[in-house]
Amino acid sequence: KCPLCQRPSSPNALVPNHTVRHVVGELRARCPEDGCGEVVEVQNFVLHRRDCTTRTTTCPKGCGREMLKKEKGGHDCVKYLTEECEALRQENQRLRDEKGHLRQENQLLRSEELQAMDILMCFSLQEKGKFTLLMGNTGVIEFMIVLISNRIQQLKYDETLEEAWGILWNVTDEAAENCERFLDKGGMDQFMACFK
Repeated sequence: KCPLCQRPSSPNALVPNHTVRHVVGELRARCPEDGCGEVVEVQNFVLHRRDCTTRTTTCPKGCGREMLKKEKGGHDCVKYLTEECEALRQENQRLRDEKGHLRQENQLLRSEELQAMDILMCFSLQEKGKFTLLMGNTGVIEFMIVLISNRIQQLKYDETLEEAWGILWNVTDEAAENCERFLDKGGMDQFMACFK
């Protein structure tokens, strides 16, 4: 079919317009490769793109390096892979050092956490009555329930979890208001979750 009039025709009947083809071929286009920007005639565009020295390509030898086409001739896979391995070794060492530093920080925080728990335990063992209710009013019960919930989710059944339960025991012992707070904040659910 003719693309203009839609009448039936054969490929042999279609004749290219050489004048238009020549005019279009002389139009100029800029190479899209970074760093090139050369302006070439459309009729030479495909050749330029194939030979453009700023075009990136993957190493044909298989090392996987992306490089400019002009770098391909002097590329050494062994040198490139050696440099990549060294960079990865350095990054690995940096991550190991960071892990060690974070581990030390974690141990320090853990130590401080246990000290705080010990202080709370001491306070919770003090005289019952007003002091126990005061501890309940400060949010200790809610804090301990959240701490316990986090420990259970992380599967950390440790000294901190044990002390948190001890503090809750002491703060709720013979203190109806605190017992009610414990139940209202889901303390019994956390207690049951410890047995799962």
